[in-house]
Amino acid sequence: FMPRPLQMYVLLACQTETRGGVRDKPGKNPDYYHTCYALSGLAVSQHTLDGELIVGDSKNRLHPTDPFYNIAIEKAERKCAYFDALPPLVVDG
Repeated sequence: FMPRPLQMYVLLACQTETRGGVRDKPGKNPDYYHTCYALSGLAVSQHTLDGELIVGDSKNRLHPTDPFYNIAIEKAERKCAYFDALPPLVVDG
């Protein structure tokens, strides 16, 4: 896993200058799937167990996300607390 090259690729090759969204690679059109996928990878590569690494300007910084659920860390923690507080699920039969 190499955070710096991943960030450089997403920031330099995957953004379009004329419209929003992120694309798979230069020459392709941006779409929702690749926008979500690329931003998820960008967030995970910025916030690793070794600390924070932001390539380029500080405006490139994304909020930390839970890599398993792909949502903000705080929301993942709230989800876990909510379900942990529920009684055990019992399935009949």
